[in-house]
Amino acid sequence: MSGLGTGSKNSFVNNYAQNPDLKELQELLTEMKLASQANSEWQNNFTIASKELFELEEATKPSEVKANTNTITAIFNEAKKVKDWVGIGLLPAEIATKVPKMIELYHQIFHL
Repeated sequence: MSGLGTGSKNSFVNNYAQNPDLKELQELLTEMKLASQANSEWQNNFTIASKELFELEEATKPSEVKANTNTITAIFNEAKKVKDWVGIGLLPAEIATKVPKMIELYHQIFHL
């Protein structure tokens, strides 16, 4: 029985592990989290996204990848509305300038 478990574990390849775009996105999210200290909602979003990216990179099962990807996608769908955030003053300018790169990396990593 232990051979069966080992075989199925070895068959999973995490395509996100050691991904340089993922690392860059994690660094960008850390910068944005620090810049968003005045807005607890966005600081929380950036913290959750960073955590999910780390867990995605460390995933050992397809179900973990799916769960992390779903959460990340929800956060990045909100990021696509950046023009609206800036227009109504909900997003500091130093964060707004980083959002296009964040979205670009997201698309590169998840091939959307």
